[in-house]
Amino acid sequence: MNKDDFKMMQQDRVFIITGPPGAGKTTCARSHAGPGDIVIDVDYLAAALKLTESIPADYSDVLSAVIFIRDALIKAISTNQLTYGRAFIVTTQHAKRIQDQTGGKIITIDPGADETFRRIEADQTRSLEQQRRRKDIALKYYYSKRGNKR
Repeated sequence: MNKDDFKMMQQDRVFIITGPPGAGKTTCARSHAGPGDIVIDVDYLAAALKLTESIPADYSDVLSAVIFIRDALIKAISTNQLTYGRAFIVTTQHAKRIQDQTGGKIITIDPGADETFRRIEADQTRSLEQQRRRKDIALKYYYSKRGNKR
């Protein structure tokens, strides 16, 4: 994020925060969201559906419901069916599609591959299995972005 992104946050209403796992997307949303704002994050939707305090190590059993809820919320935003201050949509993929639907501003958080993998490995709130999955997703993110694996 640069200085202009912060200024723009005072004017715009919908933000699509994208980047690889471990980049700080949710942290960014939390630091800028205020009362009346909503944050749409697949990990936390899964935790809510499974009634867990933390992000579940495996939420494949509720993933289709999570995606349905996320997409319904995005549709409600795009058709002005929700009352909210601002919306922060956290995603690793599909940022352009979400922007096309909502007219939101894309903000990319990308600390670089080395720092991303360091953060994933240092995250003690997630299981080893979650860390492995996040590394796999990050590899795919950087592979598709740069044409190489690191």
